[in-house]
Amino acid sequence: MHRSVLMRPSVPISRRYAMNDVGDGEVIRHHVLPAPVTWDAHALSSAIHAREISCREVMTAYLDHIEICNPVVNAIVSLRDRGALLKDADGRDRLLTGGESLGWMHGFPLAEKNLRQPPD
Repeated sequence: MHRSVLMRPSVPISRRYAMNDVGDGEVIRHHVLPAPVTWDAHALSSAIHAREISCREVMTAYLDHIEICNPVVNAIVSLRDRGALLKDADGRDRLLTGGESLGWMHGFPLAEKNLRQPPD
C-alpha cells in the first residue's frame, strides 16, 4: 500500500462516535481521524512490520488525535512528553531496521492505566 494512502484522513469522528453527548465537542465533532487511528490491531501491526508506515508516524497520528480530543473526553490524565514518546518510536523504528521486532504489537502507542489513588 502506498504511504499517501496509508496517511490519508479516514472517518470523520462524528460518524464514528456519538460525540454529541460529550458536551462542548464542536472541535472534535468535525475532526477527521488520521488513518492509523482507525485501523484494527492486525492492520496496524502488518503495516508497521512491512515498513509501510513508521512507528514515528503512528505515534504522531495518535498524539495529534489525543491533543484534539482529550480536552473534551479526558481519557488520558497523564501524558509523557511528546519528544520523549517520539524518541521511543524512533527507537522502535531502528529495531525494525536492524531486523528485530518486539512482537506483534511492536511500535503500538500504549497508554497505561493508572489504578493508584492520586496523592492528596
